[in-house]
Amino acid sequence: TMDLHGQLVAEAMEFVKERVEKLHGNSTQPLQIITGAGNHSDEKGAKIKPAVFEYLKEKNLSYEEVNNGTISVTF
Repeated sequence: TMDLHGQLVAEAMEFVKERVEKLHGNSTQPLQIITGAGNHSDEKGAKIKPAVFEYLKEKNLSYEEVNNGTISVTF
C-alpha cells in the first residue's frame, strides 16, 4: 500500500513509478494506491489521481478504483 496524501504530483508520480517497476512481474499481491479524492485540491479538482490513472493506462496495467480515493493495481 502506498499513500500519496500531501505530496506534489511530481513526487507522487516518481514514487508510483518506482514502486510499480519494482513490483511488476515480481508480485502476486495487488498494490493499493491511496490518492485521496482530491478534496484538498484547488477548484480544478484532484491532480494526483488523474496522473496515476494516465500512467497505469500507459503501462497497460490492470487496475480498478476501489473507492473515490483508492486504486488497486494487479500485476
